[in-house]
Amino acid sequence: MITNDINIIIQALIKEEVVAIPTETVYGLAGSIFSEKAIKKIFEIKKRPYNCPLSVAVSSVEKIKFIAKDIPEEAKLLIKKYLPGPLTLILKKQDIISDVITSESEYVGVRVSENIYVKNILSKVPFPIVLTSANVHNKNNCTNALQVQQQFNDTIKYIFDGGECEIGKESTIVSFRDNKINIVRRGAIDMINGYIPQKC
Repeated sequence: MITNDINIIIQALIKEEVVAIPTETVYGLAGSIFSEKAIKKIFEIKKRPYNCPLSVAVSSVEKIKFIAKDIPEEAKLLIKKYLPGPLTLILKKQDIISDVITSESEYVGVRVSENIYVKNILSKVPFPIVLTSANVHNKNNCTNALQVQQQFNDTIKYIFDGGECEIGKESTIVSFRDNKINIVRRGAIDMINGYIPQKC
């Protein structure tokens, strides 16, 4: 069901359900990081292999430390310059992050969205959320609520209609190895000035 009532989305997340919400990049599937039921359902309805990890979204830059540790200086530079925004950082996870989310990896993808609805939701639920693009695996990304409904039919109980996504392109993903920044996926940020090379 498509809804404009953000309180329905908040209550659904608290009840361990999976919802679809807009971000500044594309629409995403969301669930509590503490709900194995919701996490597994995201994999199931997205038809995503369990060896493809999910990302986690927090409400602010200050909350990153609760889900990630040993944050390298290079990451701190990008956090200061680009977050909140369309950037996902691959960082060492804190123990509270389930291995199911990270596909047994010690690293987790971290998002701090600048979308007003994501911020509102995260300010009213007592947990960070798993967040991954709202599309069936290997199908096109969705940039509005109707597209999400058309791809998933009735497998998602609630889709929040926040209008068309501002950017319409997935976040840029970067990781950090050997004191260097590595582009994992090119996305909304094509070039991170001074930090990421034009070619990788």
